[in-house]
Amino acid sequence: MIHFNIKHPLSNKHKKVSKETSQHYHSNKWKKILDKLMYPVSLIGPIMMLPQILKIFIEKDASSIALSSWLLFLLPASMWVIYGFSHKDKVIIICNGAWFISYLLVIIGTIIY
Repeated sequence: MIHFNIKHPLSNKHKKVSKETSQHYHSNKWKKILDKLMYPVSLIGPIMMLPQILKIFIEKDASSIALSSWLLFLLPASMWVIYGFSHKDKVIIICNGAWFISYLLVIIGTIIY
């Protein structure tokens, strides 16, 4: 008995479509590079908050900080983290998680000092 290894014509097409429609799949190499670049970029903004955080904790002075503003900053950051988890988007989770932590540190320093 002879067996022919014949695949259904739509089986490869289905795989191709699902790969292309998956989240963050790009056939364009520049978009792939940009996707990878966004991981370190997502941390640059929150890292720029470090001097403010260090100033509060080293000088033990938060008199010039408006606590209400920083508390309000937490709301969109937390919503973006939730959004990132719901869409399984690591860049959004990392970026806004880092912003959330930096805002929280400013708030804690403001409450303490």
